Parts: sequence; structure tokens; C-alpha cells
Amino acid sequence: MNKKSKIINRVSLLVLLILCFQGIFGGNSSSFAQGKVGNLQAGEIYTGIVIDALATTNTTNSGNWTWAVDQPWCSNDSGVYVIEDMIINNTSGTTRGSGIFINNSHDVDFRIENCTITDVNAIISYSAGIDIENSSRGVIYNNSISDTNPIGCGIQLLGFNCHNITIERNIVTNILRHAILMYGGNEIHVINNTVNNVAYNGIYFYQGVQNSTIAYNYVNDTNNNEMSGQNGGIKLLDVNNDHNQIYNNTILNCWRGIYLRDSSNNSIHNNLVKNNEEAGIILSTNSNDNNVTNNIVTNENGDYEQDYGIWLSTSHNNTFSQNHISNQRIHGLILQSSRNNTISENSVDDNQIMGIFLTDSSNGNSINDNSINRNDLGIGLSYCEFNNISENILIGNGYCIYEVECGTNFILNNTCSEPFITLPIFIDDSATGLGANNWTWAESQPWFSGGGGTELNPYIIENLIISSLGFSNHGITIVNSNVSFIIRNCSIYNCDTGIDLDNVNNSQIIGNDIYDCDEGIYFEYSSENIISGNKVSETYTGITLYIECYNNTISDNMLLNNPDGIYIQNFCDNNVITDNTVDQSEVGIDVSSYCDNNTISHNILSEVGNGIYLYDYCSNNTIISNTVSGSDDAIYLYSECNNNSISENIVAGNRNGIYLESSDSNLVNENVLRNNTLGITIDPGEFNLIYYNFFVNNELHAQDDGTNNVWNSTTIGNYWDNWTTPDDDNDGIVDSPYTFIEGSAGTNDSLPIAEDGPPQISISYPVKRDRFARIAPSFIVEVKDLYVWDMWYTMDGGLHNYAFTVNGTIDQLAWDALPTGKVTIQFYVRDIAGNIMSAEVTVIKYSQTLRIVYWILIGVAAASGAAGYYLIKLWKIKLEE
Repeated sequence: MNKKSKIINRVSLLVLLILCFQGIFGGNSSSFAQGKVGNLQAGEIYTGIVIDALATTNTTNSGNWTWAVDQPWCSNDSGVYVIEDMIINNTSGTTRGSGIFINNSHDVDFRIENCTITDVNAIISYSAGIDIENSSRGVIYNNSISDTNPIGCGIQLLGFNCHNITIERNIVTNILRHAILMYGGNEIHVINNTVNNVAYNGIYFYQGVQNSTIAYNYVNDTNNNEMSGQNGGIKLLDVNNDHNQIYNNTILNCWRGIYLRDSSNNSIHNNLVKNNEEAGIILSTNSNDNNVTNNIVTNENGDYEQDYGIWLSTSHNNTFSQNHISNQRIHGLILQSSRNNTISENSVDDNQIMGIFLTDSSNGNSINDNSINRNDLGIGLSYCEFNNISENILIGNGYCIYEVECGTNFILNNTCSEPFITLPIFIDDSATGLGANNWTWAESQPWFSGGGGTELNPYIIENLIISSLGFSNHGITIVNSNVSFIIRNCSIYNCDTGIDLDNVNNSQIIGNDIYDCDEGIYFEYSSENIISGNKVSETYTGITLYIECYNNTISDNMLLNNPDGIYIQNFCDNNVITDNTVDQSEVGIDVSSYCDNNTISHNILSEVGNGIYLYDYCSNNTIISNTVSGSDDAIYLYSECNNNSISENIVAGNRNGIYLESSDSNLVNENVLRNNTLGITIDPGEFNLIYYNFFVNNELHAQDDGTNNVWNSTTIGNYWDNWTTPDDDNDGIVDSPYTFIEGSAGTNDSLPIAEDGPPQISISYPVKRDRFARIAPSFIVEVKDLYVWDMWYTMDGGLHNYAFTVNGTIDQLAWDALPTGKVTIQFYVRDIAGNIMSAEVTVIKYSQTLRIVYWILIGVAAASGAAGYYLIKLWKIKLEE
């Protein structure tokens, strides 16, 4: 073989090797046929791209499809332009601030998939992570878009001319505008996407999206912008969003679940809508001829978060069938100014007020063949007519069907269980003539429980369950009555006011449970009444005495979660407010505007904004022996509240303990101020007298920015835990004044109380080795200390402690839980300064059964001589051990 042949053979072999290498490693899969995606560098991060199909010039980040296919992130797969696997962060690299922007593309198919786009730094409104405008024939698949600025969306289609685009399996999270937005378009298919944590709307069709699909999406938490108003998990808004299919979606924790406005001929079916804020499904403003079928609209665990299940407003000719609506905070299904709708074969259960409610000229609707169970009111109608209510089954509702101010409705062949709710009661004892609702009329009513209206034989209204059924009524209203009557043990809810009494004297309001009303118990121009033992919760004000209410007693009530616990205003004098418990309120006891000579005593107020608050010329009131904790201002006198007495209160764990502002000549004595940020403040005020108070472990004990206030009497001052010695003459007074009162007054306490040492405690009964069986022993302990804070005992070394204030009996349940044998009872006392002392005694707990056996054996021993007695004695000693 010649040299030339050898060279040719070597070249041929090299070419063959290159071809083989390309065949093995280069590949020719359809994804990489023409593009350069194989050259995309691992981990390379882009700042956004723009593809304009009509562009004639290209830049680094923008151009037409011909330019795009030459980029490492784009390929042509059998005629489909594919953009995939891109990582885009901080989209400031494009003029719009979008991650991927495609514009004017109608003549080619394109696909965006497997891209990650974060930190969308939108420059103009409605920029987006993936931004499609005036384009068609696209697929957006399996991308992740997150973290936009306030004007950036996740995915959007704009321009009224986007058609035949599928958005599928994308994850869109942490979006400060809309997650997926379509602004006009046709045949848009939004399928199986996950949307989470969005400030405005989850999936949003706006103005003219038609013949499109929203299906199998998961939308959660689109209620993160309180200023944005009408947010929706899925929202179709404004003009010609028609002929769309919305099905098999899950929508959770949004302001509105599915919301249509001015959108018609859509089908909404098989969706799960739960735990949204205002409503599950809303059709409003001429959303007509829609079909809403087989959706589940609920609140998980029945916590009444969602106000309405389905809400129609000014929408007509819609069909609602086979939906399951439950556990709504207000109504299951409401029609407001909506006509000629059909509501059939739905189950509407366990809603707090009404199952189905028609109001505001909702006329000509058909409500039939529904199952409506366990609502406060099954079906309510207000100001509407010509509705057909028939063949419904209503079981376990408080009341079955109720009409207010309606014309002719056709209510036929419904199955109703016996109601258990009494409708609101109104009595005006000054009324006369035919139809007068006075006490004589009341005696003939089924809810009247007897009595004759005298002090010894009062009228009685008792044991009722009363609701206004969602209409604006008070539970029980009594006006112009001077006879004696009692309202007791009633449950009243869903009312404007639970019990409303105007110009009423000599009543007793006892042991009622009032909740979910605007007002709890309300008196006006009323005197000599007793309000005792009631529970009032979730109202705006628990108990109110408003204008010229005298000599009333408010006692032993429990007031929970009301902005105002007890409210007394406008010339209400000589009332007694005692032994009430107020918890979780903005103001515990609120007394204002010329209310004088009231006594506020022995109340417990915790976790309130202001505990006891007197303001605007309230004088000569007595605030005594109350306990206030967890408040901003425990006892607060403001604006000319003068000559009041504040004494013997326990004020602990508050921001301000006792605060006098622009209030003079008040007496503040014998209070305990412990663990507050500031004990007593005067700012400003004058001639207030402060003595015999105990300041313990406050961040700042006292501040005086007033004038002429005095911090000790002629014989004694206050106890200050940072100034307790020396007391060399043992007169109980520290030998030098307390000078650490802050403020501009520059005052001091001339007679600070000295520390008297730890308390002393001894046990008189029981004594060592006393024996007790089933009945727990009583106890007598003696405590010596001037300033006792609390006392308690334990029988298990402090695992369980039992407080006491006077001698008594050991807790029976605790005694029952103890085994037989030796029991050591330890008694403790702590003084105000925090010193603790204890004493203990060991007694024997024995079995009553063994005691009986013992006495039987004694009898046997009597017949067996000295040896028998000896054995019994040994057994007795062993038993006691």
C-alpha cells in the first residue's frame, strides 16, 4: 500500500470515529434537533427574555423566534418552539420586568416548561413571571414562579387576543398581585396548577374570557392584601366571561372562593370550597344563566369562618342543584335582589343562622326538594314575593320557615320538625287597646311561665331559647314596666340586643346565657333592677346601664370576649357592680359622663385593655377589692374624675397599675401593686392621697407629675420593696423617707412601711398520727403576719397545691386519691413581700374495711385470752405503719 493510500485510510478512520462519537454521545433526540439547549450551562441564571414574533431587530435578551431558537434555552421540537429548564431571577433584565415575555405570536406553536422564575421585579403594571400578550397556540407546563413585587403577577395572558393556550401543572407562590391572570381570550385551559399565598386573586378571568376551562387546580390563601377588597380564589369579573367550565378545583382560605361578576352561562361543578373568609361561591351583578352543581362548600371542623356558602346578588335565572353547603358562620345560601333562580336538591346543613335566605325583592324563585337541617332557621324570606317553596325537608332547625314583610309566597308540602326556638318577645306595659303587647297579653302566651307581677309573686319568663333568626330584632324587649318580673335561664343569641329594657324597674335578670348579639343586656332609664349570674359573650357590650339608671345591682356575671364588659354612662348613680368576672375585653368596667356614687367591688378582670376605667366627671365612686391583671391600664381615672376611693385592690401584671390623669382629690390606699411596668402614675392631678399601698416587683413603682399629692397619711406611708430598712426603733416605719418617686412633682413618702419579717404559721388540728378514713380531715392553722398575700397546702410535696383563705376541710377529691398509710400535709403562707413559711403534720389514712375487721378480731381475741390480744396488738401496729 502506497503512502497516499495510507493517509486516505487514516482520514477515513478518523471520520468514522468522529461519526461514531457523535452517534453515541451527540444524540439526535427531537428536543435538541435544531436548538442549542444542550449548551445551556448548569446553574446559569438569566434575568428575563423577550420574544416578539414580529420583531425585526434582536438584542441580548430579546428578538423573534428565529433569534430565540439560536439561544441555548430554546429548541424546535417537530415545529414546536420549546423554552425549558431556564432559571430566571430578578427580572430587571427586560423592559417590562417580566421573566419570559412572548408577544404577537399566533402562527407557531410554543411551549414553556420546567422553568424556575423567582424575584419577579415588575416594572409596569401587570408584568409577570410568564407574560403572554396577543399570542396563541401555547402551552405553559410544569414551571415554578414565586416572589413578585406588588405589581407583578405569576402567569398572565393579556391583550384580548390570546387563544388556545393551556396553563398546566405550574406552581405559583408568594405573589403580590394575581397568580394567574387572563385579560380577555378564548379557549384558555387552566388545569392542575398549584397556587398559594397570593395577595389578590388566584385564577382571574377578566373581561371577555370565553369557552375556557379552570379545572383540577389547588388554590390556597389568596387573602393577603386587606386593601384589595374583593379577592377570589377563582374570579371571573366584568363583561362577557361566558361559557366557561369551572370544575374539580379545591379552593381554601381565600376572601371569596369562586367569584363571578357580570359573567353568564358558566358551569361551576364538583369543586371543593372551604374555609374562605366571606363566601364560598358568589354570583353578583347580572351573572345570569349559570349552572352551579354538586359543589361542596363548607368550613372544616364547623368553625364558622366562612360567612356564606353561596351568595347571589342581583343575578337571575341561575340553577343551583345537588350542592352540599354546611357550617357557614351566617347563612348557607342567600339570594339578594335575585329573581327566577332554581334551587333544588341541595343539602344545606349546620349553618349558624339560616339555611336559605331570600331578601330584597328576590322574587319568583323556586326552592324545592332541598334537605335543610340543623340551622337556626331553615328558610327565611324578607321583602320578597311570588317564590315557590315546596317539597323541602327541614329537620332539626330551630325554626322551620319564617317570613318578614313579604308579599305572597307559595309555601307548600314542606316537611318540618318541631321548632325549639322562641321568636323574639316584645312587651310594652303602657300599651292599651286591641293587640296591645302588655303584661296582660303576655300572660296568654305559650312562653309565659306564671306569676302575678308583685314583689312576692313576680311574672316569670324562663327556660327559653330565643333567636332573632338573622333578622334585626332584640331577643326580649320590655318597656314602660314597673311590675316585678324575672327573666331567668334563657339562652339568647343572634340578636341586636339579647335583653333590652327601657324605663323598667323592679326586674331580675338571672342566669341567662347571651351570645353573638350586638349588645348583651341593655338598660335605659331603669332603676332597682338586679342583673346576676348571667353569661354574656361575643357581643359588643356585655351589660350596659345607659342614661339615668339608679340603684341597680350587677353581680356574679361572667363577661367574655366583649369589647366592653360592663358599660355605665350618663348620670347613672348609686349602682353596685360586684363579683363579676370580665375576660378578654377592651375595657372591663367602663364608667363615664357624670356617673357618681357607684360601688365597684370584688370583680376579677383579666386580659383587658383597660380594667376599670372612669372618665368625664365621675365622682365619689368606690373601687374596692377588685383583682386586675393583664391590662394596659388596670385602674384608670381620666378627665375630672375626683373624690373617688380606690382601695384594697390587687393590681398585678399590668402595664400601668393605677393611673390618675387630670383627676383630683382621690384616695388610693391598701392596694397591692405587683409585677406591673409602672405601679401608680399621676399625670397630672392634685390633692390625691396615696398611702398604705404595697409596691412589689414593679419595674417602676411610682411617678408623680402632678402637684400637691401626698404619699403618706399622718401615721403611715406605703410599702416599697426597695426601701424596707432600717427600722431601729421598731415602730414599723423605715427610719428615712422614700425618695424614689419619679416625676416632676419631686415628692416622697415620709413614712415608708418597714419589713416586719417572715410570717409565722402553726397547726392546731390535726395533730401527729391522727387517723382518718374516707372523710377528709378538717384543719385549723394559725397565721401571724400583718400582710398575708396567700395560703395553700399540699399532700404530695407540691405537685398539687390547694389554696385557702380560712380554716376548713382538706379537698375531698384529693384525699380520695391518696393511698392508705401515712399522709404528710404541708401548709404554706406567703406575705406580700414574698416571704414564705410552712408547717406540716403527718396523719394516718386507713381503710374503713380493715377497721371493721380489726374490731371483729378484737371480739375474737376476747374469747382466746392474752395471746389473742397480743397478736391483735401487733397487727394493729403493723396496720398503722
